[in-house]
Amino acid sequence: MKQSLLFIFLILNLNGGFYTNLHAADLIRLDKSVFADLLNTEFETYNAGYGELTTREYELFTSEDENFSIGIWEAKRGEEVIDTPYPYNEFMYVLFGQVVVKNSDGQTNIFNPGQGFITPKDWMGSITITEDLAIIYAIDGLKQTKNDRRYYQENEIQLCMILIIFFLFLDCTFAFYVILVLQKQEKDVNRIKKKVKEEKGKKREKEEKEGGKEERGYTISSRAAGEETFHTTS
Repeated sequence: MKQSLLFIFLILNLNGGFYTNLHAADLIRLDKSVFADLLNTEFETYNAGYGELTTREYELFTSEDENFSIGIWEAKRGEEVIDTPYPYNEFMYVLFGQVVVKNSDGQTNIFNPGQGFITPKDWMGSITITEDLAIIYAIDGLKQTKNDRRYYQENEIQLCMILIIFFLFLDCTFAFYVILVLQKQEKDVNRIKKKVKEEKGKKREKEEKEGGKEERGYTISSRAAGEETFHTTS
């Protein structure tokens, strides 16, 4: 049983490990050329579902599993109202401009160049760009965040389902084994009963044969004795 549970545990962990980048990527150098590339990018209207902004972006790095990303993001004045849980963890460092971040509880923070903040997964609030803004961002959890409690809940559900199926399989196997054992025992009992019955039948036949011989012997003896008596009398 312990070996089976350990096997399941290893499979779950290996399955997660297959999507992990175990090899270091080439070094990415950040210098003025990066910002030159950003300046050559056109502004576009962007809406992630929280509000329309005019932005441009230069992606510096994305992990092999496409779950982690780093880049430079620039936006004109505008506002995003995040009224649903934020889908990933994001770090933002202000290069220039100003941004006002308001939590769902009403707490307000102002960030200027040289300052940064982190919006964790499930965060809610508003982000107001009061001056044209440029930030360096780092996003974790574009596909799934391992430190997210829902991630662990999903894995726990999967593990529980696997264990339930595993134990059901054990129960069915045990029940099948018990049925086979009972059937074998029933066959053995029937075979023994049949054998005992046959032995009793043979014994009865033997007794009947021996009883018949004794009866015939007695009749002959009686007849001989009668004849002898008759001759004596005469």
